[in-house]
Amino acid sequence: EGRTMAEILKLADPGFAPVPGLDPKAPPSAFRSKSGFVVDLVTPQLRRGDANPMPLPGLAAGAAPLQHLRWLIEDPVPAVALHASGVPIRVPAPARFAVHKLLLAQKRTFDRPKRGKDLIQAGALIEALRLTDPWALADAYRSACEQGERGWRVPIDRSLRELGLDAGEFES
Repeated sequence: EGRTMAEILKLADPGFAPVPGLDPKAPPSAFRSKSGFVVDLVTPQLRRGDANPMPLPGLAAGAAPLQHLRWLIEDPVPAVALHASGVPIRVPAPARFAVHKLLLAQKRTFDRPKRGKDLIQAGALIEALRLTDPWALADAYRSACEQGERGWRVPIDRSLRELGLDAGEFES
């Protein structure tokens, strides 16, 4: 319909406003409501030199390019957003999300609160998945480790050790 991201978000909550970035000329990639809810627009990083944010002219916004996002959003699962009678959406597979959080925790050495939150979220998901879908967890771990040793397996295994878990139990 030609609406900007700010206009779309204001339909849900009129208090949404763009969050200014470091470059005042760059389009906003984050929006915050007056109640503190934040919407970040992200996109898979294609090259190290990708613009940050990547312009989304049709939305008058930008998206932050993120490493490892392409892997995370592979094979999404159906879900429902809680609004009115429900809105069907697709989200990352829970096992991939858990492993992605393990990876992010080691990449966020500069942001201790987010790093701690990543580990807590990964631990809670791993605990639930060990009971409900251990094969998906093993598959996600194996898939991530196949992406590379230094950039993937080493940081994931470091996070597992911090959680008191042994990587061997995820290998099948």
